[in-house]
Amino acid sequence: MALLSTICEFLLILNTNKEEKMKKIKVENNTNDYGIFQIIGILLIGFAVVDFVMSWMGTNLTAFLGPLSQFTPLAAGLTGAMFLNLRNKSE
Repeated sequence: MALLSTICEFLLILNTNKEEKMKKIKVENNTNDYGIFQIIGILLIGFAVVDFVMSWMGTNLTAFLGPLSQFTPLAAGLTGAMFLNLRNKSE
């Protein structure tokens, strides 16, 4: 019994020392909010899809660009994907 009581006292002392040694630390929440870039990226991809479908149906939304208008869905889609991936690379 004496051994059991000695072990309990030792464990109690160890537990008390742990509580005294524990320090409170400040946790900083470093969240980079790239919400505006995601919105712009989604809008650009949406425009690319609409531009592609409309040009396939015979209406050119970007006719003012001349011969470059055939590449606007690709350019808008890639730019939108770039904006969406900005957040993923920073994490």
